[in-house]
Amino acid sequence: MKFCVFFFILIHISIHGQQIPIFDKSTQYPMKNIKNDDIISEKTYIPLETSNDVLLDKDAVLAYVSDKRMLVFNRKLGDIFIFGMNGKILFKFNRRGPDAYFYINSVVYDEKNKEVFILDNSSRKIFVFNEEGGFLRTLRIINNIRPTEIYNYDDQTIMIFDEKQYINTTPVIRIKPTQPFTVHSKKDGTLETIINITMDKVLAKNLTFETGPNSANTIQSVITLPNNKKFGHEFILHDFSLDTIYHLKADKSLEPLFVQSPSVFSASPKIVSVGFLSNNFVYFSMYNWDLLEHKRCIEKKLSVKFFEKYFVYDLIERKFYQTNLLPGEHNMLDIEKNYCASLVDAYFLINLLKLGRLNGELKQIAQNLNEEDNQVVELLKYK
Repeated sequence: MKFCVFFFILIHISIHGQQIPIFDKSTQYPMKNIKNDDIISEKTYIPLETSNDVLLDKDAVLAYVSDKRMLVFNRKLGDIFIFGMNGKILFKFNRRGPDAYFYINSVVYDEKNKEVFILDNSSRKIFVFNEEGGFLRTLRIINNIRPTEIYNYDDQTIMIFDEKQYINTTPVIRIKPTQPFTVHSKKDGTLETIINITMDKVLAKNLTFETGPNSANTIQSVITLPNNKKFGHEFILHDFSLDTIYHLKADKSLEPLFVQSPSVFSASPKIVSVGFLSNNFVYFSMYNWDLLEHKRCIEKKLSVKFFEKYFVYDLIERKFYQTNLLPGEHNMLDIEKNYCASLVDAYFLINLLKLGRLNGELKQIAQNLNEEDNQVVELLKYK
C-alpha cells in the first residue's frame, strides 16, 4: 500500500512585531486545482489598428492599459503607440536618435498629465514627451543611481529601480549596502523618498568561465522577466537577490509579504518570481538559479534543466498551495488591480481558428484578421 503525505508548513518570523509567513521551497505543498473560469470574470479582445503607419512586430511591448488608453512600445526601434480602447490609434511618435533616446528600457505613461516618460539607461536619462511626441524635459538622476526600470508612483513622482547587474566568475557578489528603490520628482528628477529595502549582496545574472586556453563563455541568466510588478496603485517589490517579497500598498506603506527559505544565496538556489496579485491571492513561480550547475552542463555539453513550479499564496487563509495555473506574467504592465492584459499575435489566432478551437467573440475577431495584422489585446478581469 502506498501513502501520499503532504507536509504543509507555514512558519512565521517577526519583523518589527509583525508575523511574516515563510515560503519553504523544500516543502511539498498541497495542490489547489484552479481553472481559468474559476478566477476570470470577464474577457475582452481588442484588435489593434493596422496601417502603413501603425505596424507592430514581435518586439512590441504592452506597457499601459486604462479604461480609455493603451500604450505599446518597441525597445529597439523606439516607437511609441497610444491606442484608444476601440483599438484605433490616437498618437504615434518615435524620437530615437542623438538628441533623445537610443533604446527604450522602460516607459511610464502618465495619462492624467498627458506625459510619456522614456528611460534609456545607457545614458542614465529619463526623457519626457507629450502624447504627440513633443519634447518637454529631461530628468537627470544623480546620487549614484543607475535606473533599470521606472514606474508611475503617483501624480507627482516616479519610482526608480536600480538593479545591480554583474557578469562575474562567482555566482554571489558582495556590494556596499544599497537601497535599490527610490522615488523622484516628475518635474526634475529630484530624489523625494527612499524605499526602506536594503541589499548588501547580489546574485550574478551572468557567469563567465573559461572553455579553452584562449576563449571564454558566458552563461545567460535563467530569468529575464522583471520581478517588480505594478497593480493599480500597489506594487510587488522583489529583486531576484532579495529573500523577502514586499507589498507596497496604495497608502505607500511597505509590508513584507513572505520570505523565501532556503535563501536565494544558498547552494543550488531557487528563486521566486511573482506573476499576479488579486484581492485574495498572490500567484508566483519558483525557478532554478543554479548558474554553477548550468556551467557544469555546458562544459559537459549536457542540456540545461530549467526548474519551474507554480504556487499561490492565499491572502485570506495566509497559506501556500501549489497550483497548475499561473495567470499571465504581469511583466512591466501598468494596469488596474485584478486586471491582466497581453498581446496575442494575429497568426496565432488564425491557426487556432483553422483548428476549430475558437468560439464566440474571439472567433469573430479571428475571422476578420490577416496574418500580417497587428496583435489583438486580451484583457482579463479576475474575481
